[in-house]
Amino acid sequence: RVTIDQNLRGRIATTVDLDLGEAPLPVHSGKCVVEFKFLDHLPSLFKLWMSDFCLQPGGNSKYRGTMRALGLAHQVDPLTA
Repeated sequence: RVTIDQNLRGRIATTVDLDLGEAPLPVHSGKCVVEFKFLDHLPSLFKLWMSDFCLQPGGNSKYRGTMRALGLAHQVDPLTA
């Protein structure tokens, strides 16, 4: 499965809802997050896409990125986030 997230935005929420209320802050400004989900080994098609689109593999947490954008990164426990 492949997902591409762009224009990620975040805000502080006190309830679970989809109302964006306050203007949400950009999380990974100017970038998109491409996730390849697979079992066992990276499929050859995903390897081809990584090469063709010059994608750099690495870890990413949308939650942590949002906490940094909101200036709350100091409140994130790296062992549980």
